[in-house]
Amino acid sequence: MPAGFDWSKQFYQYANRLAHGYWLNGLNGIPARLVFLYVVGDGDANGPSTEDEWRTAIQVVHQALGLSAPPPFVTDAFVDVR
Repeated sequence: MPAGFDWSKQFYQYANRLAHGYWLNGLNGIPARLVFLYVVGDGDANGPSTEDEWRTAIQVVHQALGLSAPPPFVTDAFVDVR
């Protein structure tokens, strides 16, 4: 992540997972995949309810962390629970 981006605030957990993925893949040569699983269509959750809403939220996180794209070891998966 570029200097000047404070990952320790509201996106700490996301940044921490990316750091672990980088530590495994980039620094130690251990092939690992990081899958972020997003739930779509959960009426009880108080968050994004569609894949488009999730993608917008993910973009916000990436922008806040100074990422133009997720690292190659990251996969986003969307599961519709309806």
